[in-house]
Amino acid sequence: MKQAKQEFPQQIVLNRRRFNSIEFENRCVKLQMGRDQDYTFQIGVVNHGEPTRIYLTASPEIQDSIRFLHNDFVVATNAVVDVVAHIRMRERGSISVTVGYGSNTGSFDVDLVADAVHAIEVNPNLGIPGNPEKYRLATHTPMPVAMKAIGALMLVFTVLTLVTDLVPAVIGAVSAALLLAIVIMYFLLPHVR
Repeated sequence: MKQAKQEFPQQIVLNRRRFNSIEFENRCVKLQMGRDQDYTFQIGVVNHGEPTRIYLTASPEIQDSIRFLHNDFVVATNAVVDVVAHIRMRERGSISVTVGYGSNTGSFDVDLVADAVHAIEVNPNLGIPGNPEKYRLATHTPMPVAMKAIGALMLVFTVLTLVTDLVPAVIGAVSAALLLAIVIMYFLLPHVR
């Protein structure tokens, strides 16, 4: 969670003009930060009168993006409200401030702006010159059934030579060589042009 650049992007003044009056330093608070990250910022509250109960709510447009860490409390002289904003995209709404158990309510606008994703510029001269068909991936053609049968027979002769004495060593060596040739032809020939 990152701290917003301004310490108090909004200052709320209570009871300066009259009992339970609400004033805002800014009519609109604009928060511009990275997309899909949580940021904390603080709202300062100054009370010029008797201790007053204060309650903050976010409008339905931004209620999923704004969370108050403490709310519904009494302000004697000064208080700080910690707020967490989660910016997914550009959203506009308001934060309402209610004082004196609902005797007066005021609100200020909030504009949540997600930073634009930085596009990566690519120099087209860095590409591979020439015919793109030349650089396509090799495709394997299906192996003929006869080749599969010969490969299986060579594998059996090689294993029998290594494990038992039923097959002479010369036949096992020739079988292993033929099996290697079949494997090389199947896997490497499609890549050779």
